[in-house]
Amino acid sequence: MASAHTTQTPFNRLLLTGAAGGLGKVLRETLRPYTKVLRLSDIVEMVPAVDDSEEVQVCDLADKNAVH
Repeated sequence: MASAHTTQTPFNRLLLTGAAGGLGKVLRETLRPYTKVLRLSDIVEMVPAVDDSEEVQVCDLADKNAVH
């Protein structure tokens, strides 16, 4: 049986919204192997980026001035 994990990541960048919540915390760890950069976003403060493969952005996605 072939391994589901490959050495090449299928995505360059993924955005995870609601990253500070319970499901967001689980998905943060789960999605890391699938992307070169995981961008984490939430309206509340969250754990800082663990390394260069994560970007943390605290903002309200309903506020278009906060979203770049």
